[in-house]
Amino acid sequence: MRCSKCDAVAVTLIRYSGQHLCREHFLAFVERRVRHELRQQVDLNGGERVAVGLSGGKDSSTATVLLHEILSPRADVELVAVTVDEVLDLVPVAASALAPREELAGIDPAVVRAVGRHGDRSFIVLDLDALFGPLMAA
Repeated sequence: MRCSKCDAVAVTLIRYSGQHLCREHFLAFVERRVRHELRQQVDLNGGERVAVGLSGGKDSSTATVLLHEILSPRADVELVAVTVDEVLDLVPVAASALAPREELAGIDPAVVRAVGRHGDRSFIVLDLDALFGPLMAA
């Protein structure tokens, strides 16, 4: 099958329009749709900080790349990716095992509630209000 817009080999079919698109025209189609939805749903007047939840999967990675391509020419809008490294082996730790956050060299103590150790593992207890508060307020 050939692309509906050029003579290249089609890689996808846009079902609702019946268009067959090559890679180049498909990428342009997706970016155009994302730009349109961004304009419709988000009012960016300047000075905003846009946060993207980045899991590392294909969906959030694609969204992050597209938003970066769309927003990077704008110096008045900041794009930040937020990811959470899920800890699957949580263990109960007594408060006495936590070190004060001021002892963390090179780490912003404003977003860290405390650090701790359990056996040979170290961990950080984040203050989510301090971490995400500025993102939500912007």
